[in-house]
Amino acid sequence: MFLSLACLAWSFADIAASKVTPNAVGQIISAIAILAAFLFWVWMYRDMTNNDTLPRDIKAKWTQWFFLFNVFMAIWYYFNEYRRK
Repeated sequence: MFLSLACLAWSFADIAASKVTPNAVGQIISAIAILAAFLFWVWMYRDMTNNDTLPRDIKAKWTQWFFLFNVFMAIWYYFNEYRRK
């Protein structure tokens, strides 16, 4: 996840230098996708930590999986827990 944020910062630095080439457009699209995935991860992680229906031990397991599998686990949480509310 932190590597993705570094790539995002690198893409924005390239954009700020006004190098608009087809490669820069691809970087812009990649930066937007990475930012969207990161925001989705934060949204699902926050929902999981504030979910009072989950027992404490289950929250601990979800937290471990969230940090291990990042966005993939956020998608899994969305379909298995978030949509049930």
